[in-house]
Amino acid sequence: KRRFPMETFVACGLHEEVSLHMAASFTGAVSMPTCAPQDDECASYQRAYSFKDGVLTCSRDVRLKTVEFSPAQYLRLKKSLKEIQYDDRKSPILSTAGVAAGEGAAKADIGAAPPVESDSRVIEETKELQVKDAHRAVLRVRIVKEILNYSGKKKESEIKIEYNPAISDARLVRAVVTSKAGKRQEIAKEEINVMDAGWNAGAKRYTGGRILVANLPGVEIGSTIEVEYEIAYHDKAFLSGFQSFQEGDELVQKTFRITAPAGLNLPTMERGPAGILAATGGVADGTRTMTWKAADVKAMPAEHGLPPGWYYQAGVAYFVGDSSAYLSELQRTLLDRSAHSAKAQELARSLTAAAKTKLDAVKAIRDYVSSSIRWAGPSFAELPLGELSNADTTLAEGYGHEADHAILLHAMLAAAGFQPEFVLASGDPAIDPLRAVVAKFPLPYEFQSVLVRVQVGNEGYYINDTDQYARLGATSHQGKMGITLSDQSVGTIAAVRGAENQAAATYRVTLDDTGKATIEIRHEFSGGAYAKMNKFFSELPPEERKRYYQEAVSNVAQGARPDGDLITRFDVYPGVEQFTVEIDHYAVVDGKYMYLDLPYTLRLFPTFADRHTLPLLIRDEHLETFRAVVGIPSGFMRVVIAPRNQDLLAPDGAGTVRVSAKAADGNWSVTQELSARPSLVASEDYGALLSIESSLENESSRLLLLEGDQDSAAK
Repeated sequence: KRRFPMETFVACGLHEEVSLHMAASFTGAVSMPTCAPQDDECASYQRAYSFKDGVLTCSRDVRLKTVEFSPAQYLRLKKSLKEIQYDDRKSPILSTAGVAAGEGAAKADIGAAPPVESDSRVIEETKELQVKDAHRAVLRVRIVKEILNYSGKKKESEIKIEYNPAISDARLVRAVVTSKAGKRQEIAKEEINVMDAGWNAGAKRYTGGRILVANLPGVEIGSTIEVEYEIAYHDKAFLSGFQSFQEGDELVQKTFRITAPAGLNLPTMERGPAGILAATGGVADGTRTMTWKAADVKAMPAEHGLPPGWYYQAGVAYFVGDSSAYLSELQRTLLDRSAHSAKAQELARSLTAAAKTKLDAVKAIRDYVSSSIRWAGPSFAELPLGELSNADTTLAEGYGHEADHAILLHAMLAAAGFQPEFVLASGDPAIDPLRAVVAKFPLPYEFQSVLVRVQVGNEGYYINDTDQYARLGATSHQGKMGITLSDQSVGTIAAVRGAENQAAATYRVTLDDTGKATIEIRHEFSGGAYAKMNKFFSELPPEERKRYYQEAVSNVAQGARPDGDLITRFDVYPGVEQFTVEIDHYAVVDGKYMYLDLPYTLRLFPTFADRHTLPLLIRDEHLETFRAVVGIPSGFMRVVIAPRNQDLLAPDGAGTVRVSAKAADGNWSVTQELSARPSLVASEDYGALLSIESSLENESSRLLLLEGDQDSAAK
């Protein structure tokens, strides 16, 4: 119900027709859906189906006639939507000549990938890194680009250079825009500004970040922009990076050059397809020079789910100095700051005095820091190591960045009698192709999350990436790469047994002979899902909880009605959300047939496009289990069509789908288990992922068609 009118702001309509030329094995129509038309002063709707001469024809017409619905009209609209959704569940039932499954099926041909459209063309790009030592360098950049379309104009009209005065200084040397007609405009001083980083006001203990913003004059489609800028680095914890020669815009010519003292350790690693990079180098007058060039490089497509650029792009990675020395210095600094913790130690002993078990003590410390110390500030890598805070400083001021949180946790756990360890975590999964690169070349910018691991019994518990709502032992970095600082070993971050990322849903559907359904829905949450939902319901105000329940019920079906209250329990593990709905005409009764879709959708992989020309990285592991139990009405006891038992195996170890169905004791039940694992899927295997997703979305994975005696069905 509504108290006030609802505005849609626009009157609109939709008319569509679909004609499907069916295979010869479809011999006729057993039943065609009948849909009652609707028409009033606010909206109209009609839908029709027909099957003639081997052609299935469907049409639909929907029109909104007004831009404002009164409360009374809104109720009529809701009723219409309920009927429309009921019609959405209706399907034609066709007879076949019994052709074997899959006969005559043709594999879809999506053709060759279309060319990538660049927003701008990089005519010339030159970058020179002048290295002085392991912590100081000057980067000089010159870029000349031609703007090709409106998107390019929007992106290139403004230059933003982020830096922090604690480790770097940036300046714009020159910026010129030349129009298509040849008119040159040089940037004026008043078009160059320096802004504070967004986090500055909330974390004044740290040196504030800066953003140099330059608004280029007169940028239009066809313009050429020429920009030069310089960044001077000093006091950096490490000098490292990856310079790509394959990006989203067409590249005519690019040069990257590093100069450094001849005796300075400076390993590099070339990556990507062969034949793109041309490398030269040498030593003269005590200076080592390394140069990489590329020309006429096509733009790369903007695709989802890509691995880090250093894995697949043509480019060069570099590290200045000794990576082992950097990790050792980081470990020493973290331990030193943890030792300055008299107040933190006293608090830790107080918090754990009443703890009955070691896990209770760990949880008490984790929960206190999570609820009392605010997250604020940049990554520790954006500041000198000298700006890492003492544990007591973070405790006293009530905030800190991730590394300072870790320092405080480490100090308090040590005071409670544990032997905590610092672990650097990556956002990338610990799969063999990525670990192989990390094992042979330092990539410190991939490891910027600082966790604390504490051993309790035979299990290692990671903290500092979960809050007080999470199950102790869960970690948001499950399956990701980690570096244990004490011995600099690279391993896999794992949740403890039982705290892995899992979700389960059970739907118990009770049907009568008219198609009315009572559906009991139960969701169970483990791992990260438990933390998310526990926090959500714990912080949800009563009025918003009512609104959430209303939306959850309507998401099952427009005409669904709640039967009882919403039940949520997170004092148990796994956490539980449970409710029951009633729905008239949930199942469609058509003569001697009754059919319905299972009340959920299945999705295993993020396949957002019909092709993927680059590798696809499955980053996270998760297990989802769906179980449906349908009480078969006495008038429709024969199961004609239902999800069948099957096992689907994704390519490159990306995951599995297992389906197990059975009918017994007046019930039909199915269990569908979807398991995704971190993996790197080759572009040529992407089609196999699409096939699995298509199978999950197919009507055969969720349709249950029951048949009864014509006489009993009519009663």
